[in-house]
Amino acid sequence: MRTKFIHTLEGLLEHTEKLENGCMIWKGAKRNTGYGSINWNGISTTTSRIVLELILGKQNNSIYACHTCDNPSCINPDHLFWGTNKENIKDAQDKGRFPIAQHGTRAKYVSGCKCKECLKAEANYARNRRHENKLTA
Repeated sequence: MRTKFIHTLEGLLEHTEKLENGCMIWKGAKRNTGYGSINWNGISTTTSRIVLELILGKQNNSIYACHTCDNPSCINPDHLFWGTNKENIKDAQDKGRFPIAQHGTRAKYVSGCKCKECLKAEANYARNRRHENKLTA
């Protein structure tokens, strides 16, 4: 049987488990990435996004609901902030959870670098992907 959630901030926060570190873990449905998931006004979205929208107002879809605690299931308003993709990646890099793009890697090429090393890395990546596709076809 599905639980009907009260569509308020208080209603969402009631469906959490509070941890000692302050995280409020969403006890409802979750995506396979660990983020809480809810159908809100007919749209499937993350619970962290809804919590921020209720507190700070709606943002466009290019703005992310980011976590200071790095716990995707947490919906504690004090652990959430709006951020761009660039800010979210920088936050993850600062915390050692996301590799920093180095010259001669595809990541650096994708971020816009066109130096000889990065162009070579992109070519190697493309060649390997073509080879993998031939093997699986």
